[in-house]
Amino acid sequence: MNTINSDKYDFYDQLMCNKGYYIALKEDKYGIVDSQDRIIIPFMYDEYADDAENGLITISLNGKFGIIDLNNNIIIPFEYEVIRNYLSENIVAKKNGKYGLINLSNEKASDFIYEDLFKIKGYDNYIAKSDNKWGVVDKNLNIVEPFIYDNWEITMSKLIHLTS
Repeated sequence: MNTINSDKYDFYDQLMCNKGYYIALKEDKYGIVDSQDRIIIPFMYDEYADDAENGLITISLNGKFGIIDLNNNIIIPFEYEVIRNYLSENIVAKKNGKYGLINLSNEKASDFIYEDLFKIKGYDNYIAKSDNKWGVVDKNLNIVEPFIYDNWEITMSKLIHLTS
């Protein structure tokens, strides 16, 4: 039974990774509470980015993103400007102004060389930006589509269309 007192929080939402936990915002800090409104993770985080079915949460502390679990253990240290898409084999991360890939052990899976990098759910490759042009790379960052496109979009059929 849900006994969350929504008036206590500026924002709260059920975590995708566990139906009994909620991300909540209180006095400009994020934390996690359970369905009985008990604090599971203290209200100490600056920004909430994402959560995954495997119980991991992307969140920021002191302006840097990292990944924690539901026990507040740090899985990926708070050293990245952005973290995206950690349900896939690799995690898209931004460090020192450039994007690259890391794994859940925080080992670098690629160099940080791109202006932007996205992994689209249901699509095996990554959309990347280099020298202000978009292209497509595989999980090893080998070029699949050259960096010649000005834009990209996803259609309902999950196809990615690049336009020049």
